[in-house]
Amino acid sequence: MASIDRRVRRSRDGERQLRYIVRWREPGGGARSKTFTRKTDANRFAATVSADIVRGQYFDPDAGKVSFKDYTRSGWKLRRSTKALERPSNCVYGCTPIRASARNC
Repeated sequence: MASIDRRVRRSRDGERQLRYIVRWREPGGGARSKTFTRKTDANRFAATVSADIVRGQYFDPDAGKVSFKDYTRSGWKLRRSTKALERPSNCVYGCTPIRASARNC
């Protein structure tokens, strides 16, 4: 499932630096990679990713990278687009998307 490539690169001062690149394919077909400085770390990560894919427990590491600001803005856009601004009778005036989700408004 996952493969490990060894790369040698030169730093600015001319030193050789070893890097290990773990490459794998996501269940959706996209290619991903992650770089390590130690081979043992690369081997462990490759084994973990491969096992997660086989078991069906793999998830995209970037899936949860939504800022709080974007989350709240998307909540307001959703509420406006569905005309949910007419508040239900059990919601107090001034509910925000965050308060609404916490209070089940």
